[in-house]
Amino acid sequence: MQLARCERCGLQFQSPRPVFEDLVRAVYGPAYHPPGEHFLDSIRRYQFERQMRWLERPEADGRRLLDVGCGSGAFLAFARARGWEADGTDVVLTPAAAATGARLWEGQLPSIDFGGRRFHAVRFNQVLEHTQDPLAELRAARAVLEPGGTLHVGVPNLAGFNI
Repeated sequence: MQLARCERCGLQFQSPRPVFEDLVRAVYGPAYHPPGEHFLDSIRRYQFERQMRWLERPEADGRRLLDVGCGSGAFLAFARARGWEADGTDVVLTPAAAATGARLWEGQLPSIDFGGRRFHAVRFNQVLEHTQDPLAELRAARAVLEPGGTLHVGVPNLAGFNI
C-alpha cells in the first residue's frame, strides 16, 4: 500500500484503493458503534482503542503510563480498566480526573518533580500544540520515560484545514 496524490486537487489517498466492503468491515465493525452508547463516547472509545494498540505493542515492557494533559481523566480511566498503572498531569486538574483514582500532578511537565518515578509510556494527545515550549515538554517526557519506552504524540493535521 502507498499514498498517492491527485494531480488535479492534491488529495492524498491509499493506492491501491481499498474495496469498499473490506473498508467497512475493517473500520466500522460492531465495536465502532455499540448499541446504547452515545455517538461521541463511541468515537472517543474508538480513538482510545487505536492509541492503546501503539502502547500495548508486544515488545513493551511494563504498564506504567503518564498521560500529559489528562483533562477529564477519560483516557486514564480507560487505561486503568485495561490493567495499566496510569498517572496524569494537567495545568489545571479536574474533579473528574481525580475521580479516576489515578495519581495526578498539576503543572507543566518540565516543572513537575516525579520523585524518580519513570513510565513505560508517555502520552501527549492534542496537548503539545498548546504548550509554551514543546521541545522542553518532549525533553521532560524523555527524562521520565523508561529506556525502550513509548512516546505517543497526537497533534492536529493542519494540512487538513481550509481557512
